[in-house]
Amino acid sequence: MSKSFAPTSNLRNERMLSEAGDFAKHLKEVIRDVGGMSNSYTSLSNTLSKTLNCDLPRTYEESAAPPSPAVQEAMAGATPGTPPPVPQGLRVVPGTELIPQSEALKCADLDGEELARLSHEHTERLEREVLAPMRAWLDAYNSLKTKNKELEAMRLEVDSRRRTVADLTLKEASARAALLKGATPKREKKLSESADKLRHKVDKLHVSAGAYTNSEENLHTELAALIQDCVYVSQYAANALKLHADVLVASSTLVRAPEGGARAPMKQGQASAQHVQAARALA
Repeated sequence: MSKSFAPTSNLRNERMLSEAGDFAKHLKEVIRDVGGMSNSYTSLSNTLSKTLNCDLPRTYEESAAPPSPAVQEAMAGATPGTPPPVPQGLRVVPGTELIPQSEALKCADLDGEELARLSHEHTERLEREVLAPMRAWLDAYNSLKTKNKELEAMRLEVDSRRRTVADLTLKEASARAALLKGATPKREKKLSESADKLRHKVDKLHVSAGAYTNSEENLHTELAALIQDCVYVSQYAANALKLHADVLVASSTLVRAPEGGARAPMKQGQASAQHVQAARALA
């Protein structure tokens, strides 16, 4: 067989598939980050629900208060002019009591159910309108990679048959040349066998080559369609950003200042009767 044998070409599909593969790597990163964006918002929603529904810390002042029963008992047995003993394990701040100076309020009024609904809807829409189409593109790409492997096996088979036909063509030509030099039964038989075998292999080559040509053309058509669909990725990306922006704006409207607005110090009349009595007793 000639050393100038040229393999059957599948270069156009190989190049298209290679560039599609480079794009697929970027698309996988987009899918990962969009999914992370969805998970991040879900986590933020849960954190906000817990934080904004918790009690705010309050301010306190100290007020005069009567000693506790334990301290009174200790004072009764003390020697005049000496500090009363402190019962073991008792932490005492004599004569004071803490009075809250502000109302007990939640951090904010938050519609937790609506926030959870927004989070669920956000996740579903990102999956349906952004992630699912992108994954479908990747699935199609992986399917075409598999088809290209099958096509490569067909190409190798075609080239193997081409080499076989080329070798048999040389043998048939050699047998024909020998017969021309002088006809003998043996030479006639050899030429007949060579010609029959060559025809058989040529027929098989035609079948294999035809199947390969059809498959190669079909793969090229599908790859062209896949590449054309890449233009929609920009729309998916824009939609992902819009969905995320919309849900953040919608969520912000669910956070309201607690009822009563800014907290003001408690009025004297709001103190408990016990605090008032204690203050009078020490006056």
